[in-house]
Amino acid sequence: MKYLGRKPINAQPPSKLLTDTYITPTSLWFVRNHHPSSNIDPDSFRVSLQFDTESNEVANLSLHELKTLFKPKTVVSTLQCGGNRRAEMSAISKTNGSPWGVTAISTAEWTGVPLREILRFMGVTEESVEEGGKYAGYTDLQFVSADGMEASIPIHKALALRGDALLAYEMNGSSMP
Repeated sequence: MKYLGRKPINAQPPSKLLTDTYITPTSLWFVRNHHPSSNIDPDSFRVSLQFDTESNEVANLSLHELKTLFKPKTVVSTLQCGGNRRAEMSAISKTNGSPWGVTAISTAEWTGVPLREILRFMGVTEESVEEGGKYAGYTDLQFVSADGMEASIPIHKALALRGDALLAYEMNGSSMP
């Protein structure tokens, strides 16, 4: 791996290895961190889901519960850093950020719990987010990671019957690194 930064870690594999297989081996996945990495103990890990309603409903699930209460689903997905090929772009016009080559992109087989199932476990359904439903007005799900990064997706994407939104706990058939 070629390190573009060590605190936080940002690294990319050699480009000649990236196309050897369709699924990127975990050891060759690009690493993009905005903050220092969190050391999460799988035995004490819990995911907390909360709706900002008057009743302040909360679901607190352990990794064991995620694996045993819900049927797992596997999705193949490619992730790419927004700065992929930044080194080439900077040759044309100055850009800011790490000088990524062409390898800030990787594909993995992710296994985990469909967000739809977790939301349904909490009582959130397609009907409950429609006008007049208990969760009417909730248009997005906001995620906050252990290291403070935040992202969101439309709630309808998470509730889609054939959706691919997962809370993943495995990558390429092994526990999440």
